[in-house]
Amino acid sequence: MHFYPQKDGRTSRNIRKELITYLRSLNITADELLITGDYRHAGYQKKEQNDIDAVVKFIKDIANAVNITEVKHIHLVPGNHDRDREKKDVHKMTSIRKKYDPANGGFESADLEFMLQRFEYFWMVCDTLFGPETYWKDKSLHTYRVVGDSVFLY
Repeated sequence: MHFYPQKDGRTSRNIRKELITYLRSLNITADELLITGDYRHAGYQKKEQNDIDAVVKFIKDIANAVNITEVKHIHLVPGNHDRDREKKDVHKMTSIRKKYDPANGGFESADLEFMLQRFEYFWMVCDTLFGPETYWKDKSLHTYRVVGDSVFLY
């Protein structure tokens, strides 16, 4: 989505402008909506509630366009732009990547905490959209939900 209406590029602006109309024209009803990130343009946006409210409204508009009216049927995972990046973090992130063992699949607890703190914008989007019912309550690296006969692993 790279959602940043104030300074979007042409492609993002056109997608945002036309997506809702296009989805409505399909006249479909979806059971679930999955959105896989980039709820902001990381180079510009700060953690301001008015930006969060705007992206949540856009998510709800997408959901409504496919006849999803309850937020429990909306599923969000963060994208690469949803992680805070600061120059001072480059060395730490490089160190974490070097230590990571894909066969083990785990991180040291301090490294995991460091990384999770970099997703504050995403947590704010989830808290605003879902309220106290957010499935990201524990702000973990992964979580899951059971919806009917389906299991969503985020």
